[in-house]
Amino acid sequence: MTTRNIFTLLFCAAMLFSVDALAIDAQTPGAIPLESVPVRLKPATTTTQYNGTVAISAVIAANAQTPDGTTINYNASAVVMDGFFTSERFVGGSATFSGGAATISVNIPYAFFIGSSSATLNISFGVSSTVNPPNSGPITYSLAFGSSPPLPASGATTPVSFSGTF
Repeated sequence: MTTRNIFTLLFCAAMLFSVDALAIDAQTPGAIPLESVPVRLKPATTTTQYNGTVAISAVIAANAQTPDGTTINYNASAVVMDGFFTSERFVGGSATFSGGAATISVNIPYAFFIGSSSATLNISFGVSSTVNPPNSGPITYSLAFGSSPPLPASGATTPVSFSGTF
């Protein structure tokens, strides 16, 4: 044991044995009596499990500086916030430009616990690609998309389509 640890142990022991917690009350000089503060608790929330799939299809057209064979990275998320819980699922991957466009199809399976029937499904989809044109430094293109459909029935597949051009 180091000298520092021994001094810390002795200090803590001295503090522990020098104060009797029961002796500190409203009669003790310097003591401040604390009032109890009621804490309002929310009632327990009943949850329902929603299972399903978000099926995203996207077509991203390439600009003149994006040659075929260029990789495009994507990330997708499905999020439900209902005032009680936040549930989220993420998926990412990559595709390749071919014929002047990249076609991306991705499924996000989910099992969300929902505490309110007014919850909304928030879907985000982002893509990015970096190209190196001649006589120039690297250029990164990116697009972001979003959709907020009503929460579908449990077991449903929610199709969402996005399109854009770099």
